[in-house]
Amino acid sequence: MKNISGFERRFIVSGLKENIRSDGREMFDYRDITLQSGNLPQTNGSSLFKLGNTHIITGVKVEIGEPLKDHPNEGRLEISVECCPSASPEFEGRGAEDLNSELSGAMNKIMNTNSALDLKSLCILERKKCWIIYIDVLVLDSDGNLFDSVSMGIHAALSDVRIPKIRVVPGDKVGDLEIEVFGEEESRSLDTSKVPICITFAQIDGYNIVDPTIQEESCMSSRVTIAVNKDQNICGMMMGGTSGIDTQVLIQLTQLSIKIGPGLYKALDYMTKQNTTKLNQKNNLII
Repeated sequence: MKNISGFERRFIVSGLKENIRSDGREMFDYRDITLQSGNLPQTNGSSLFKLGNTHIITGVKVEIGEPLKDHPNEGRLEISVECCPSASPEFEGRGAEDLNSELSGAMNKIMNTNSALDLKSLCILERKKCWIIYIDVLVLDSDGNLFDSVSMGIHAALSDVRIPKIRVVPGDKVGDLEIEVFGEEESRSLDTSKVPICITFAQIDGYNIVDPTIQEESCMSSRVTIAVNKDQNICGMMMGGTSGIDTQVLIQLTQLSIKIGPGLYKALDYMTKQNTTKLNQKNNLII
């Protein structure tokens, strides 16, 4: 976590008392969002996502593999998140390994379910073959709030994915089956309508804020990240920091995340369709 001086901390806290943050936002404003999709031609889907000065690149590859034994009629996602050591001093050495593991584990937990994606639609031959979706996320620059940034980058990249059309045909030997893959023009998109995104709140001296910067994270006593989908369902929750959050406050933040979610989804959907688009969240303007 970034080290800040006592003066910087007092400046941040004094601003919160007046409902204004060090970068000019109010308590529950997000920073500007920038999104580009389909910029990595060697992948089946990709995105470049920026939340303020936090910069995420996501690439997706789809391959044919074997289903898990306890999910014989489903495909699966495998998500890996890596923080580039040059992105932040905290990403050097053991700190990066721990954060990579935390982010990867959290994303796999909330994304790799039938409530997020129709995993059964990724089955090719029950117990034998399925589509495996490999998602690789690289944090290029960090200015805080990686959970939200990574989740929205993944959502955008999955929205860009094309699954090749296939056909199962008899093999050379009796009983053998082979998979014939068609060209890209006959590929299909994924249904990402239920893929969740994360909304993170930080608590600083009793004040709750959304989308904390790296300086604000250095001041926070606790953090709660809530995963929500387009249907305004809660898909997961992750806690962090050195202290807990009061139950009533947690309920309020959960309700607030449900209110914030639709606006973020609307922005992501618009930017995915338009591509190379920036959203000014404070004024709700597409620029």
